[in-house]
Amino acid sequence: MRVLPGRTPRHAGAFDPFGALGMAGLTAGLSFGQVLGWSSVPILGMLTAGVLALLVLPLIERRVRSPIIMLSLLRHQVFSSALVSLLLSYLALFAVSFVMPFYLEQLCHFSTAQAGLLLTSVPLELLRSGVPQRRAGWQREGWHWPADWSC
Repeated sequence: MRVLPGRTPRHAGAFDPFGALGMAGLTAGLSFGQVLGWSSVPILGMLTAGVLALLVLPLIERRVRSPIIMLSLLRHQVFSSALVSLLLSYLALFAVSFVMPFYLEQLCHFSTAQAGLLLTSVPLELLRSGVPQRRAGWQREGWHWPADWSC
């Protein structure tokens, strides 16, 4: 029988201003770009500040005591390939979720209410198969609902 080691004590991390500035700048710039105009000074400033802060982020993360992003993890092939796989699966899920309402309404001639009701099964299935199942311990005991239960 193997026993997992106990939790290692963690020290408190510090606020990451470059990461926060980068993410806030990119998010605000992309969110308000359509409203204020993509060539407006505030939008260009936010996007520039966001990109510059995120470009400087790896240099800073290497030097701080408790980095938010441990860049050394990206050297492990299994971890990096798992991240790429996760990114591709979310891109595929987003693409289908974005196109499916148009397909159902325009090609299958469903009403908006029918398409919305039909598409409700997707988030319900994601909710059912995610966090609540793991917290309840169902996976540890081997009990699973069929994956296509909501269809």
